[in-house]
Amino acid sequence: MAEFINVYNFVPFPDKKAVAYEDTDQHTGVITYTIRTRTPLFIPNSSNEDAFKVPCAVEKSKEKHRSYDFYSYREMSEDKDYTDDPAEPVIPGSELRGMVRSIYETITDSCVGVLNEGTMPVMRTGAMFRPGLLVKTGEKRYKLEQAYSCTHRVNDAPQGKTFLSKKYVEGQKVHITVGPKRNGYYVKECQTGYVEDGYVGYYLKGMPDGGFNKKKDARVFVRKKDIDESKGFYDKWDKDIAITEEDILRLKAVIRSYQDQPGAPEGNYREYQEKLEKFLQGKGDKFPVYYLNEGNGRLVYLSPACMTKEMSHHSIGSLAKGMTLCTKVDEYCPACDLFGRIGVTNEDARASKIRFTDAEVAEASKRADVKEYYTGKVTLPTLAEPKLGAAEFYLKKPAENALFWTYDYYIEANDPKNRVVVSPAMLRGRKYYWHQPDMKLPVNVEATNLNKTVRPVEAGVVFTGKVYFDKISKKQLDQLIWILNGKEAGIELSYKLGGGKPFGLGSVECRVESLTERTISLDGGSISYVEHTMKTDEIVSYAYSHEALKFSQSSKAAFLRMSDYRAVEKMADGKKIIVSYPITEAQLKEKEAEGQGAAVKEGFKWFTENHKPTIKPRGYMVKATLPDATEASPLLPSYRTPAPGAKNNNFKGNNSKGNGYKGNGYKGGKGKGKNDWK
Repeated sequence: MAEFINVYNFVPFPDKKAVAYEDTDQHTGVITYTIRTRTPLFIPNSSNEDAFKVPCAVEKSKEKHRSYDFYSYREMSEDKDYTDDPAEPVIPGSELRGMVRSIYETITDSCVGVLNEGTMPVMRTGAMFRPGLLVKTGEKRYKLEQAYSCTHRVNDAPQGKTFLSKKYVEGQKVHITVGPKRNGYYVKECQTGYVEDGYVGYYLKGMPDGGFNKKKDARVFVRKKDIDESKGFYDKWDKDIAITEEDILRLKAVIRSYQDQPGAPEGNYREYQEKLEKFLQGKGDKFPVYYLNEGNGRLVYLSPACMTKEMSHHSIGSLAKGMTLCTKVDEYCPACDLFGRIGVTNEDARASKIRFTDAEVAEASKRADVKEYYTGKVTLPTLAEPKLGAAEFYLKKPAENALFWTYDYYIEANDPKNRVVVSPAMLRGRKYYWHQPDMKLPVNVEATNLNKTVRPVEAGVVFTGKVYFDKISKKQLDQLIWILNGKEAGIELSYKLGGGKPFGLGSVECRVESLTERTISLDGGSISYVEHTMKTDEIVSYAYSHEALKFSQSSKAAFLRMSDYRAVEKMADGKKIIVSYPITEAQLKEKEAEGQGAAVKEGFKWFTENHKPTIKPRGYMVKATLPDATEASPLLPSYRTPAPGAKNNNFKGNNSKGNGYKGNGYKGGKGKGKNDWK
């Protein structure tokens, strides 16, 4: 059976960011080069998002299925169907500039030009959050009182689905009486007015109708101390927890992540979000929230749900090892010095020294019929944002014996208490996609409001572009020549351009056709311009190797391998390797049978199998991590998914007991009882 390799891997960051070169020699001129498509290429003409009038297969969808033609100089009409009317393709200079800059950043240890520095990663961990009550103690100051979550089933809700009930709103103050149930209490009586021998509580409904879990019960949060005192539990009361403004901001971000996830029901946590804002503005004395307190109180996570997501305490920028965008002119890296950068102030801004033209079809590739440039329409599988929650891919393993890790902490295998080790994560580096010489365009993909239909340029089309450079050093010129000439001993250097990279689209190779340098001289009071042009044969000896140009050694091995058009074939060593997002054994067999272009459904299955549920209360351990790009065969295991109802032989642990807490919280009568969160 075939094996699979993940569609992307990472080129590691250097130990520190390089600084701009100090060379003072200056060169001005133009490089003419070609770009040949090795696999189909797609760059959208965004002037029309309904170019082919493809209907959406999702019934009653409020959004249309988007379809795009390839980029051209044509301004498209929104009313016209362009299925049978393509235009001559053009590669915009901005796309080529972005591709070359990304490569230049990598091989010169420069900053990461495209980095979502402020992004706070969100990930599910399997931990069960605890109930608490937010209390405002001052301006942007809060504390968290620990609480009991009392189950409330509303009689007037259809089939007991309390999120359909309009009787109470999120965070509403109510009065209840309770009765014992396993691991807590249930609500016997609930009303807005005073209840004799009752407690003050705060209502939490959670996911609305149409949510993923189809909840039947609401919750009423009652301060834990109130119930413990009345039941005679005097042995232990947990301390209140200080909550910062940053904790509140992370809570808001978690709520937004629920609302933004694909397929989220309309109005997801909207009422909870609105009532939380009113509480923060001073309306109400307490507000219900779930929380997790880790690392001896150093990490606090808040959420509107019990089984939920943790919002990282660290941004992507803070974890990028100093590779964030340059802001000060005296600290610029080689890439910002060459390509320019908008600084914090005008004094810190720097103009670009190079300019990329659009690339048009080369004379040798001209087709009599414009349609011959294209593969025809193709519907691509849904592509979402990077799944930063997949820590086993995006983060380095923090310790040799780490069982589980997030952006904030990890758990060691040799710790019987599974204690949290607070430690910022280590990002793997810059993401690169493997080339797929045997790629097939996706087939049998349903057109929905989440994906798009496109018309790629076919493999083998050659475009010609120019790069104008002004007052750059010989070293910088040599580096540009090396990138644009795509020559390195033993490697078919190719780069990725445009969209659809995970499916194999966008592999291109570059070749320099000519280099023209212009010099200015003053002769007898007259200014004269002298141009010297070198053709392809001269440039072969002119262009140096990666080693001779003293490019980054920390990125060399991974970059050259990821840029090798034949890398996957070389790794295969006679075996069949499929390039794919992680898939199970059954999905791999299906993809092998249907071909490389077959779309994979239910992409979450591999990650489910990769999380072995043995750690309590965390919920799982990581079985496999993404191998380094430089490993002999950076393949991943294709887990065997058990049949419905069958025992999962991959999982030896049992997470059904404990779930992060023990005891029932109530034993009847007065006296000591076990706390249900210990």
